[in-house]
Amino acid sequence: MLSDRAKSPFTILLIDDNPYDTYLFAKLCQDASPDINIHHSSDSSEALDYLDQGAASNTATPRPDLVVLDL
Repeated sequence: MLSDRAKSPFTILLIDDNPYDTYLFAKLCQDASPDINIHHSSDSSEALDYLDQGAASNTATPRPDLVVLDL
């Protein structure tokens, strides 16, 4: 039997300041699977705010399964 987490969409937090790279990454993910949710942050402080929201309440912001960081 699958767990509840396995049934929910896969969530990615993308941290990238380049709009074209962000668009390309999102397009490739959606082409690969429509069950992928992508949340974008343009810098580290935005990403930390997003993660803090998820820690404060489990329902408001889904916890990411993967964090992709553009160095």
